[in-house]
This record gives sequence, structure tokens and C-alpha cells, in this order.
Amino acid sequence: MRIRIGEPVELLADDVGAVVLQKYSPVAALGGMVPRLAECLYETTGHVALVTDRDTVIAAAGAPERLGRPVGPVIEAAVARGEATLFRPGDAADERALVGRGNLAHDRDAFASFVIAPIRAGADATGTVVLATREVAQEVGETEAALVRAAGAFLGRQLVV
Repeated sequence: MRIRIGEPVELLADDVGAVVLQKYSPVAALGGMVPRLAECLYETTGHVALVTDRDTVIAAAGAPERLGRPVGPVIEAAVARGEATLFRPGDAADERALVGRGNLAHDRDAFASFVIAPIRAGADATGTVVLATREVAQEVGETEAALVRAAGAFLGRQLVV
């Protein structure tokens, strides 16, 4: 568990009265809305749709094996920058992983192109929405970028309500 300075945590008591410290994820707290949004994006575009918090894939449509995986350096960088990022075939600037650890560590090999947009709660990015494609012929573009920006903005507004 990577807890950074200033990150929210929950204090829970287990059944024997011991105190348990748990990282709080505002995106995961949105519940069933997040997987439904990912599913809608997948059904609409045919591209893999992921929703993450700062550390973990919270929802995955079109790639269920990525659910619960830690985010990789590309998503971490997108959260840190707080702006949408589009990667197309031939973008040699970045060959880092979307989703980290395990046999999915080389996601750049699995996805031909992807777009990442932050989920912003106020001034802070608390997660991302990702659309990715494995097929070079179906690369993501400005339309998909607009979709993930809108989805990220929608989820961000749910967090500040």
C-alpha cells in the first residue's frame, strides 16, 4: 500500500476491535457507476476502456484481466500532469506500461494507441479514464480523446457533489 503525504485514508475496526488503516479511493467510492461507464465507452467505441484511481484499475471493459492491476508509469504520469494524453503508433517518446506488474507489464506491446484523460476533483487529479486499441488500423484519435475528457469531467463532478 503506497500512501503519500496528504492522501485520504479510512480508519476501520475489524471484528476483533483492531484498527485497520485503509487507503481511500474517491473514484472507487462511486460504486457501480464506474464499471457501467467503462462498459458504455467500450460498447460505443469498440476500444478497451479502463477507469483508474491513482494506483489501481477500478473498472475494465474489453480487457477484464486488467481489473485490479496497479497502474503503470504512463497513467501515473498522466495523473501527475492532470491533462489528457494521446499516444499513436510511432510515438516513440514513450514505451512505458499502462498497467503495471505481472505479465501485463509491457502494455505498449499490447496496445497500438491509447488516450488518457484525468478525473479531476477540484484542482486534483484523482484518477484517469483510458481508451486503448490493440489494432493499428483502429487507432484512437481526437473523437476518443473528447470522449475520455467528457467521461473524466463527468466522474470528477460526481466526486465534488
